[in-house]
Amino acid sequence: MCHVCKAVAVSMAVAVLAACPAAQCAHRDIVNADFEMRSPDGGASGWMLPPATGWRMADGEGINGTRALCYDGDAGAKKRGIPLQYVEIDRSKKYLMEAWVRTVGISSGGASICIQCHDKDGNVFYGKYSHDRIVGDTDGWVRISDVTGAGQFPDKAVKLSLCLFVQGTPKGKAYFDNVRLVPYDQARAPVAGLYSSVYRDSAAAGSVTFHAVLNLSEEEFAAKRPVAGFRFMAADGTRKCRPAERLSRSEASLALDVKELALGTNAVEFALAGADGAKIGKASLDFVRTEKPVRRRVAIDRYNRTLVDGKPFFPLGAYIGHIDWHGETNFSIYCQAPFNCVLPYTLPQNKECLDLCQKTNLMVIASVYHVWAVTRSAWVKSEADEEPFLRKAAELCAHHPAMLAWYLYDELPTSMLQRMDKRRRLMAEIDPEHPTFGCVCQIDEMKEYLPTFDVVGSDPYPIGREHIKAHPISMAGDWTRRTREGTFGARAMWQIPQMFDWDWYSKGGTPKFPTYDEFRNMSYQCVAEGANGLIYYQFTRLMKEERTFVKCWPYVCKALREIAANIPVFLLEPGPVPVSVPNHDLPLRTWRDGDSTWVLAVNATRSPLAAEVRFKEPLGNVAETRFGSAPKVDGTTLRFDMAPLECTLFRMTK
Repeated sequence: MCHVCKAVAVSMAVAVLAACPAAQCAHRDIVNADFEMRSPDGGASGWMLPPATGWRMADGEGINGTRALCYDGDAGAKKRGIPLQYVEIDRSKKYLMEAWVRTVGISSGGASICIQCHDKDGNVFYGKYSHDRIVGDTDGWVRISDVTGAGQFPDKAVKLSLCLFVQGTPKGKAYFDNVRLVPYDQARAPVAGLYSSVYRDSAAAGSVTFHAVLNLSEEEFAAKRPVAGFRFMAADGTRKCRPAERLSRSEASLALDVKELALGTNAVEFALAGADGAKIGKASLDFVRTEKPVRRRVAIDRYNRTLVDGKPFFPLGAYIGHIDWHGETNFSIYCQAPFNCVLPYTLPQNKECLDLCQKTNLMVIASVYHVWAVTRSAWVKSEADEEPFLRKAAELCAHHPAMLAWYLYDELPTSMLQRMDKRRRLMAEIDPEHPTFGCVCQIDEMKEYLPTFDVVGSDPYPIGREHIKAHPISMAGDWTRRTREGTFGARAMWQIPQMFDWDWYSKGGTPKFPTYDEFRNMSYQCVAEGANGLIYYQFTRLMKEERTFVKCWPYVCKALREIAANIPVFLLEPGPVPVSVPNHDLPLRTWRDGDSTWVLAVNATRSPLAAEVRFKEPLGNVAETRFGSAPKVDGTTLRFDMAPLECTLFRMTK
């Protein structure tokens, strides 16, 4: 989420791996991807190396003593240069770009990899850069990677080039080796993991659905005609096998009653094979059936609602810089809004900070997102420092009544997935009473992140960027829906709506803070698409922008008061699901309230919207309207006639 973090700390975290791939891993479509071939002028064959920019071939400096391409900032480079080679890819598909990097004393900027877009005159006008940017000294070779493509490149891009990138002309050295650019489907395992719909994979009763993440292309799925099965230890002590109830090229799933499983830890296994019996892939998961429900201070229930001391809770808060336990002005202003929680970017300094939050009826999402040594964190200097820091943080926060959750990471790349999974497991061990919360902006890779969080939020920020095709205001609901679908609807979502002006951070958009209607509309889009919490980005910068704050803070509070007043509705159990919705322009959600049904509908467009929504059975007649205009009711059909950006919440009773 943190665009500030990107601007201030460009050294995004990467996974430092103990072993590196051999040179043969270089993808054949990249010419001289391992830099073993010299050109006649001494450069790297197949690569365009700009002269006098510090780039050179480095014999014996590559992986396992091979050759590497080196940026040498100590050689007196007088201008910036970017090694590149033009690539031909299918722009409708996603690709993994990857390189292995070793840095020595890179003083600023960072080493990364990117794909650049060139216009008809050869000029670069847009680039897709990896989240990973390495500064300082790495402990051996590290992998940097990112996923790109699938509509991300503008139509006017005549050519695309894969580039190795060191920002600016910093001192130090950066070595590159084994570059890859491969179709994303080919880069992933055909069976990527097995997950359950139950919080922390533990339950005493109720239902559980097991979801296997599959990565098969349409061609592979059609050709192999796969079959899928789940194995588990049954309550009677026998090992049973069940076929998948749902099978597609991206998912296989099976729903069970928890009491069908044996008590204790149960190794649930999944296997995928072709119609000819050839093995495709497998995965396993340890699921624990307990005799009695496990009681936790904070947990997630089967409807993905947050529970605090067993009672449903809808987190409503915002990011702030830090908690002012001395009672400084900005925290008192924060409390003018009807927030019930707060996410400070810095870990609470002491018990007084937590006491202040408790006194003001705010629960705390404690930040440890910065505790990654490879980000050159000010808090830890090496990977060995991370666990002691986290344990000390837990000593301060874990047992305090104001504690809600741990903020584990902020928009980290897929190259860190193994470390993020390990971190989640560590925090669950250190503090089993509170969930972990992660922010993911790579929504198309959401399934990859499933092992890294208990609660997830994605961060759609369209206002001021609507000139970009992929950023209409409906992005708020679209990202929430895709986040829900990417987690199989099996994880709680605390979405992260926009509460800032893009012009504060970059000059690529139209200077604009969301209006009252926009702010309110985006918030309700998130709720209508399944969010059970809203954590806005961000309060501290808004308060610092005095003119914007004076103008906008009053109506932000007005919208938040309306949202807070309706939280009791949002915490009800789910209602009936429509059998037909016209399109994603009308996010809609229902809740059951005794004999009544609440309906939230949002026009996610800037135009009038006429739409019909049909249910399997009649919901009755409209008995109460909280805001907006109620639809016309015709049996099982609701006919909406909505103004631009209109939101409506109403109750129907038979």
